[in-house]
Amino acid sequence: LSRLESGSAGRLVKVFLMPPSKKQKREVAAAAPPPSKDDLVVGDCKYALNQLLLALNRGQLYAAKILKMRKVGLNWEYYVHYQGWKARWDEWVKEAMLYPDNEESRKVQNELSARLKESLASSNGKSSQPGDDFIHTVESTKPVITLIIPHTLQVHLMKEAEQVHSEKLVPLPRSPSVKEILVSFVKTNNKPPTSVEAEILKEMTDGLREYFDKALSMMLLYQQERNQYEKIRRSKGKTPASEIYGGEHLLRLIVKLPSILAKANVSEVTAKNLHPRLVEFLRYMEKNANCFLLTEYEDTSV
Repeated sequence: LSRLESGSAGRLVKVFLMPPSKKQKREVAAAAPPPSKDDLVVGDCKYALNQLLLALNRGQLYAAKILKMRKVGLNWEYYVHYQGWKARWDEWVKEAMLYPDNEESRKVQNELSARLKESLASSNGKSSQPGDDFIHTVESTKPVITLIIPHTLQVHLMKEAEQVHSEKLVPLPRSPSVKEILVSFVKTNNKPPTSVEAEILKEMTDGLREYFDKALSMMLLYQQERNQYEKIRRSKGKTPASEIYGGEHLLRLIVKLPSILAKANVSEVTAKNLHPRLVEFLRYMEKNANCFLLTEYEDTSV
C-alpha cells in the first residue's frame, strides 16, 4: 500500500489539500448538490416503535427491536435492543443500518454469518478476500470517513463472493468500463465544465481511475481471479486496467477507500470535502446497478 500512497492516492485527494479561497468556498456552497429524495423524510418515518427488524452491526445482521426514535436534521435514528443480548448493547443506529425482517434480509443474514465463519476458519480470524469485509472492516488505523454501502450494492457483493468461490468470474473486457463509468458520472452531474464543483469531481474521478489501475492486482482481486488477470494483461498489453474491468471491481475499491484514505494520512477537512461526493457516486452506482453490475458471471470451471 505504501507504494500506492505516494502516487495516485495523492492525486486522488490533492485537489482538497489547498485551502480554498473565499470565492471558491462561495461557489462550492452554491454548487453543492441538494439532498436527494432518499435523504428526505416524507410523511412518517420508515420504521415504527416496537417494530422487530434486522440491524447491521460489525458486518452481521442481528434481530432487533426499536425502543426509541428521534429525528436528526432530515434523517431518523433509532434506539434498538438486540434480541437475546443484554441491555448494555442497546444503541442508536442510523436508518440505513436497519433492514426489514423479510425473506431477502434473512437470506443475507445467513450468508453473512456463513461467510464470517468461513473467513475466520481459513484466515485465523482475519479477513483476506475482498467481499469478506465489504460492510465492516476492523482497521488498525481509524477511518477518516465512513461510507454506508447501499443495501442493493451489499447484496451484490455478497452474491459476487459466492459466484467467484464457485469459479464464476466477471467476463472481460467489461462494458461499460471503470473509465466510462467515472466519465459518465461527471457528465451527469450537470455542472458547468468551468465551475469549481465540476473541476473537483473531475479531479476526484481521475484520481480514482489512476488509483484503480495501480491497486487492482494488489488488493481488488480474489485468488480465483489471478489467472484471468494474468491472461488479460498478456492479451491487452499496456491497456490500463480501468479500460478492461468494470463496475464490479470499481465497487470493491470504493468499499476499501475509507481505510486507504486513513493510511494516506488524509486530513479531516480533506475527508469532509471528499465524503459527500463519494456518497453521491455510490448513489449513482446504485441507481445504475442494472447497467454497471452483472448478476451472472462466467463459469470457468468447465
